[in-house]
Amino acid sequence: MDVNRVNFWLTLPTVLEAIASAEYVAIDLEMTGVQMPDSYTGAASTQEQHYLWAKEVAKFYNIIQFGLTCFMYCPVQNCLFPLRSLTIDQRVLTE
Repeated sequence: MDVNRVNFWLTLPTVLEAIASAEYVAIDLEMTGVQMPDSYTGAASTQEQHYLWAKEVAKFYNIIQFGLTCFMYCPVQNCLFPLRSLTIDQRVLTE
């Protein structure tokens, strides 16, 4: 499902229902960049080092797309499967 400024309020109840009924929610951010100029690459680091590096990257670049996928657990197949996936347009994030 694509969410934009035209359909945001119309789709919001569906999004909230999917989040409320999900057993796992994944968030994916698409940004204008992924690495600081002349910075650490993230290879062979501790989790804390990688987090601090990613935190600095997030301060430097802008979010251009926000993805959200809601998952449900399927006991028969013993796996998670997507219940609903949506993408929120950049214009919604900046208004």
